[in-house]
Amino acid sequence: MTSNAAESFNKVTEEFKKYPVTILVELIRFTLQNWFDDRLEKASKCTIPLTTTFENDLIAQHKDGMFRSVLRNGAQLFNVGTSPQGERGGDVDLVEKTCTCGHLQLLKIPCPHACAAAISQNASMYALYSPYYIKETWKKIYDATIYIVGKGMSGYCRNTSRT
Repeated sequence: MTSNAAESFNKVTEEFKKYPVTILVELIRFTLQNWFDDRLEKASKCTIPLTTTFENDLIAQHKDGMFRSVLRNGAQLFNVGTSPQGERGGDVDLVEKTCTCGHLQLLKIPCPHACAAAISQNASMYALYSPYYIKETWKKIYDATIYIVGKGMSGYCRNTSRT
């Protein structure tokens, strides 16, 4: 999220640039197909509800949230206290999925405050995540077809003018 995707892709394909453009396009297609295949296979083997990275993050947020005090302030609003390390608390709305720290709204993943509030209510922390981070979305992203340029397109390239 902190690097430019085009710069990253250019670095990976840098060695291909010495080839003619037709070969360059094929190498890029081949590279993308391999990346998609590897990631789809990894996503298909995933046995947890979230992608691996976010499941590990949830474990860390859950640990932090377990040691915070939680006071109900209305039907679904909770005041969450500071951590034992002195990190500040926050106000969480589990229905609106908001927290005064802003983490929950910005990244669409639960902060320690939201985890603490969910724990106090025996609510699922998975429900606080955006659908973008779940295993099914991960699989859909990489289950795409990358078409070969020019193959099967001859019907679109014919010259229809009559002279």
